[in-house]
Amino acid sequence: MSRRSANPVVVYDAMREAATRLMGVYRRQLTIGGVEDPAMIQMRAVLAAVEAVDPHDAEAQRAATDEFRARYAELRGE
Repeated sequence: MSRRSANPVVVYDAMREAATRLMGVYRRQLTIGGVEDPAMIQMRAVLAAVEAVDPHDAEAQRAATDEFRARYAELRGE
């Protein structure tokens, strides 16, 4: 896949995949469970960020993808 794909479905799917990977890192960090767990709070924030991105704005989707990938790499120590 080209980093700057013109296909809007590919751009949106890449954003969702990056968010899902980030959510997986947070899921592995769950400690107490429930809505007050710090990792759960972060997971909800990721979901809110995804929902806030305009599905018709490819540049916003690319920016969100970059952010999710950077956070994933930081949390994984990459």
